Amino acid sequence: MDNNLCFFRSKARISKKTLSKLLNTSVYTYMGYENNRLIIPTEIKILYCKLMDIPINDLFCNIESISNSTIKKMSFLSELDEQAKERKLIFNLTGEENKLVTYRNINSIKQNIYQKIKDKEVP
Repeated sequence: MDNNLCFFRSKARISKKTLSKLLNTSVYTYMGYENNRLIIPTEIKILYCKLMDIPINDLFCNIESISNSTIKKMSFLSELDEQAKERKLIFNLTGEENKLVTYRNINSIKQNIYQKIKDKEVP
């Protein structure tokens, strides 16, 4: 199944380096997700959608079916400078202004997402 990672990244003019940093992946791994060479783990899908503040349905639909609100969010991001984009993405992820995120912070968020997924799968 194709995904819209590349479309969103280019529409918002966000670098692969910035997204891979905020997803705690290497740029090479992120490129694999974009190019459908690697299967995107569920926690990365959810983390990506939190970062970009988009519904998960928009991640895998046809480009023509992406919601107008998602397109507007990508256009808004495209107008920001690189530092402002990163601050906005961090705010989307943490809900806090001017928070510095580290590998450890993001890994903790990913673990929380993974745990929620795991808990739902247990009968």
